[in-house]
Amino acid sequence: MAHSTSAPCGAPKPPSALPTSGTPITSSSRGCLAGSAAIMLSVVCHAQTSFQVSSACNIYGAGHDVPPAPAGLGAGVLPVEFALPSNAVFVQVFDVQGQVSYGCVPSCVNNADGATITACGEASWDGISGWQGDRARYLTAVFLGAVEPHDPPPPPLSITEYSFASISPGLQQQCFVGDGLAASGVTQSFIVPAGATRVFLGFADSPEGCGGLPGGYFNNTGSINGTLVVYVCHADFNHDGFVTGDDFDAYVAAFESGC
Repeated sequence: MAHSTSAPCGAPKPPSALPTSGTPITSSSRGCLAGSAAIMLSVVCHAQTSFQVSSACNIYGAGHDVPPAPAGLGAGVLPVEFALPSNAVFVQVFDVQGQVSYGCVPSCVNNADGATITACGEASWDGISGWQGDRARYLTAVFLGAVEPHDPPPPPLSITEYSFASISPGLQQQCFVGDGLAASGVTQSFIVPAGATRVFLGFADSPEGCGGLPGGYFNNTGSINGTLVVYVCHADFNHDGFVTGDDFDAYVAAFESGC
């Protein structure tokens, strides 16, 4: 079972720091992060959402009507979906708890950070990238735009350091989330790519081992619970994803019209 419950922020937990390391922030990143320090101060909490993500939540089903299992042995269920406002800048997760098992023999149970493995990965499928790295069975995310994902998918996001402060995945590109904390205890930030209107949480699984296709969800048990927080950029007044002079013009027009 997977669900999410949205609520206004009220008095949310503030981010421990704005993203300062990890994948470099480029001109394609959201405007607030690419702007001045004064603009960055306008990044505020938009909403916080409690979630429960079953280990059967198939991340390859993100944006599709039916979760895929080309390798067989169970497709699981669709991943948990969260809507994003057009001026979303980054998301964070808090209070992540729970355990999941992929039905391994001998038994393998892990938390949201997954388990350390020999460098491996899984194949991409139907527009959603696979993954590469030396950790598996972790809570993962995919950002999507408004349309259903389709081939060709982006290349897998190769992660060699999981204790990043921030990371910038592309659309349709799986991204490690885990418990949302770096080894130092800093809350990790997941930069919203341009064009994203939603983000999904789930798990990647395959019965075929390293490099395999999606499937094998039939014997997964357990779930991960937590809170997802979306931060937005109020300086992006016209919600086009960037901070430019057009935002000032839109603000003046709204002011003069009496809004």
